[in-house]
Amino acid sequence: MDRRLETVKPATVNKEVDVLRHILNLAVKWGYLRSNPAAGYRKLNIPPGRLRYLDEEEVQRLLAACNEHLRPVVVCALNTGMRRGEILGLKWEDVDRKRRLITLRRTKTGEQRVVPINDVLLAELKKSLDRLALSMYSLRAGRTTTGTRPRSAIRQQAQNSVVSLYDVYGILTTTYSG
Repeated sequence: MDRRLETVKPATVNKEVDVLRHILNLAVKWGYLRSNPAAGYRKLNIPPGRLRYLDEEEVQRLLAACNEHLRPVVVCALNTGMRRGEILGLKWEDVDRKRRLITLRRTKTGEQRVVPINDVLLAELKKSLDRLALSMYSLRAGRTTTGTRPRSAIRQQAQNSVVSLYDVYGILTTTYSG
């Protein structure tokens, strides 16, 4: 185990052990083993991730680097803190522009929740309304309107921006506090 930790992080070891434990559980179920030797394994502690917010200059550079299809996604992430899947799964019926609320019906926790729409996001939604159809971000089979996967589009835009790729991924799970 210690040798493996010299080359990979604890989270990777935990995932690999989970796979091995599952395989060994199947071997027990199918009668090849009497018990799972990995059953008592305790997962390694994983250090907390880095939390960083983009400053105003980084936000402006990021938005300048976004194409017309990616910009509404990034603006929504920056102004709501919604998860990537929540943003990409939005439908116009979930957006109440009069009351300035977004209803998230499918969340990671399975609980419905409501997110307020601020002035910046409202302006972006108004610009997007003419361009976008039923699915707010016009995704088909996990692809953007440009035919690229959302993560690929973000990666491409990050390469054109001074903001690091790590920080671009971060905005999809953290709220911009500016």
